[in-house]
Amino acid sequence: MLLSLFVFVAADLYAQNILFPKRSVDEIIQHHSFVGSADWKEWRELKMLCSNFPHMASYYEQRMRELEARYNFPANSSPHSNGPNHAKAIMKRTNQHMAGAFPPTEEQIRAQATSSAQQKQHQRLAALLSEISHNEPKYQTDYLQSPEFLEAVQPFHTTFSKLKDMQAGKLPFSLKDAFYIYERTYGKGYLSYEEYTNVLTESITFIRQWAKEQGYNLHQREAAHYCIQRFMRDTLYVHQPVKKKHLPFFYDFTDYTGTQDVRNMHVTKTLATGTGQCHTLPVVYSLLAEGLNVPCYISYAPYHSFIKYPDNTGIIRNYEPTTHWPLTDQWYSDHLYVKTGAVRSKIYLDTLNPKMIVAACILDLALGYKAKVGVADGAFMTECIDYAMQYFPGEANIQAQMMRVIVAATRMESLLAANKITNIHYMDNVPGARDLFNQIEELEQRIADLGYQDVPEEAYQALVQEHEEKKLIQSSANINPKTKRNLFVPN
Repeated sequence: MLLSLFVFVAADLYAQNILFPKRSVDEIIQHHSFVGSADWKEWRELKMLCSNFPHMASYYEQRMRELEARYNFPANSSPHSNGPNHAKAIMKRTNQHMAGAFPPTEEQIRAQATSSAQQKQHQRLAALLSEISHNEPKYQTDYLQSPEFLEAVQPFHTTFSKLKDMQAGKLPFSLKDAFYIYERTYGKGYLSYEEYTNVLTESITFIRQWAKEQGYNLHQREAAHYCIQRFMRDTLYVHQPVKKKHLPFFYDFTDYTGTQDVRNMHVTKTLATGTGQCHTLPVVYSLLAEGLNVPCYISYAPYHSFIKYPDNTGIIRNYEPTTHWPLTDQWYSDHLYVKTGAVRSKIYLDTLNPKMIVAACILDLALGYKAKVGVADGAFMTECIDYAMQYFPGEANIQAQMMRVIVAATRMESLLAANKITNIHYMDNVPGARDLFNQIEELEQRIADLGYQDVPEEAYQALVQEHEEKKLIQSSANINPKTKRNLFVPN
């Protein structure tokens, strides 16, 4: 009883001094049940969002007023004002507070949980719409058919057509060619096609000669993969037909996400400089495996990709080209926060065959389109996603599902903005807006059903910090990971 009294008094003091300053004790009674309710928690979150996202304040303030109205706050007596009190409202709220002494029913608990989930959904969507509003280019419908816009996006359409032809067998299937076609979309790269082909041909010839001199049989899967791994991680020497050595690849910690220069995410850059990251180093490995005609797969983990391959008995093994370690699935699950459901649905730790790898290139193409011109009307991105997803059983590709959310949210933001609606609670006033909202809700549920979970913020920040520290070490050693260099040198 004493504890209950303390909590009651503490809540009143907080409300009187923080939320409702300069109020009498009687006025505090009017607001007490609000302070202790789920609505109060949402109200505080909305108040914080008003500060963090001032451009979306109208969304949040309208919702705050709706919450206040539930507690019969007069317009001049809301938590925003210092207006007069009303005796009738005080009595009503006091009676409701007394009724609140009884435990809630199961039906009330479920209703509150549903309401809370809906509130969080609205808050997430409002924040997403705000981000889209400030970052997405605004286009008039007729501009999307203008010569200027069509010229800007033509390389993306051309690449999409070529990759589809390759998947359909109209062009010879080749991972090597697929990646080059994709990377040429962005203009001049580190290597011409001839240079790119020559580097890969020389690499495969070198591996074959080194294996021969060391006594490894490349027709055995494990031996072939061992030779690829040694080629990527060590300085190797061959003596025939001429003496030559090959320098190892190493990690590039500078702009490893390609934010400043998209070419940092290209395999041609890695082959040209000998430096890459967890996207391009596994691709280099897979291209070497293709050249040696041994089976090899790329596998995904959160913010990461690595290699899987079958050993001589058919058992799937893992290899980490960034650190040159043979890690287990359990290691990735424990350290990269992979849920069991995500493994079961195959969004993570699955084997991507060559067709799926090319389909992933098409998804990357859709992201590149967004980076260059924005979502626009969403048609091109949707076409890429729909085509690529036929190669992922159960649509098990988390990147595609998230892009679908972005496309739907961008369309919704454009629709609301065109109708001058700044509060998603009034979406039903705009034909089609509710359908887009439901689509987003279904997509978010599908993402959850696939077993996706965000990497904890502290873990993600620790990863970023680690990369920043290693970038400084790399810079202090005067290593320029962007310089074109030949890894084959005379011995």
